[in-house]
Amino acid sequence: MLKDRKYPTLYVKNFAKIKEAEIELAPFTLFIGDNNSGKSYLASLIWYIQSSNLLIFDMYRQYKNEYKEYKFLNDLCNKIINNEKFEIKIDNNVIDECIELFNIMLKNRKNKILEELFNFKNIKISKLMVYKADIDYNIKINSNILENESKKNKLFNIKFKYSYGRRQIISEIRGNDIKKRIFFTLFEVIIDIILFSTRYFNKLFLPVARTGFLLLKDIVMDKAFDTLFNDKLEKKENIKLTKPLENFIRKLSMLRSEDEKNNNIINFIENDIIKGKIYLDNMPSPQVHYKSNNSDMDFQMHVSSAVITELAPLILFLKYDNYKDIIMEEPEISLHPYLQQQLTRAFIKLVNSGKNILITTHSDTIVQHINNMIKLNANEKKIQKKLMEKYKYDEDDIISEDKIRMYQFDAKENRTEVKALESSKYGFEAPTFNEILIKISKEIQEFQEELD
Repeated sequence: MLKDRKYPTLYVKNFAKIKEAEIELAPFTLFIGDNNSGKSYLASLIWYIQSSNLLIFDMYRQYKNEYKEYKFLNDLCNKIINNEKFEIKIDNNVIDECIELFNIMLKNRKNKILEELFNFKNIKISKLMVYKADIDYNIKINSNILENESKKNKLFNIKFKYSYGRRQIISEIRGNDIKKRIFFTLFEVIIDIILFSTRYFNKLFLPVARTGFLLLKDIVMDKAFDTLFNDKLEKKENIKLTKPLENFIRKLSMLRSEDEKNNNIINFIENDIIKGKIYLDNMPSPQVHYKSNNSDMDFQMHVSSAVITELAPLILFLKYDNYKDIIMEEPEISLHPYLQQQLTRAFIKLVNSGKNILITTHSDTIVQHINNMIKLNANEKKIQKKLMEKYKYDEDDIISEDKIRMYQFDAKENRTEVKALESSKYGFEAPTFNEILIKISKEIQEFQEELD
């Protein structure tokens, strides 16, 4: 197992083709390597596990008395109930109990999780668990019982607040069976923090088939509603989608009002990559449009270039929502190497703005640019300033290797080995790219020497 984990970690064993993998979820995490090796499967599982409130809600519904054996969690619940005002720093005992309980839930439900995630019964996993980061968590819980007029019926109205760094969330718990509610609110809050989870509604998965889903989103949604709600249909057919795809289409269809929080990064992507603006019109079912900076012409997606349609979903979700975490499959699709480099700049800017990014990729250009920005960050200030001025980089373009984790997926005889790549101030060495580039280079050289 990893030692000195700075970030939360997911461990899997015998998951689909993957023999074993231990993934430390850094602010910027990359999966590289062979096709058909399980990168998308593992990215999807990470998305689902970090959308942990889905799992916790299911556990809440199946709540039984055995959860009362968690001493430190229950002691904390009792203190909150018995004090009108209460503030406490969550210690490691409570955190460890939460991790233990979450892992029991994963163990008991692992195959059901996969079935729900992939909408398919034959994908298996033998072991699934999470580890917390080896850091000093500074979690404070504040509670304030606003109403407690009917102790006989155990009716409470509790204002419940937690703070962790700059994050602060306030919620209210009402009704009876208050200890159960407090227990699971505490549990959800702590799991949310230690897994860097940002709840189901604030975690974005951008699938590899972005263009197709963008163009057909209205048809897919209409079909889904017909299937669910039209009683006149003689035969109702299920639309077979994985959970991340289903979530992506639903969120894409719900975008309405513009959010200004990511304006600087949106402007960079629009001005430096797609050379125009992506926007939604005001129709009842908003359509996506592209308007070039060099023309007054306005294009809908079905007549836009592949570069536009591939990047439009990312721009839309940054512009019309504010996602904390983004998982994106093969962002390099349809992009010239220069545009791949520019998109990698955008990812680094997003990470430096506080977002968590995970990508699967086959692009050596993406990896090389990350390595360049790591080297630039580690260099002495005089050289750093000179190169930044020459190539027009800003402070939010450079990144520390400590914020990045990179994993290589090697498919061998229908089984995949996942290896964490070593990093340094010079970046990451990625054998999956280096070996094939050397091989191609030798072949080119030999063809030039031997053929007329």
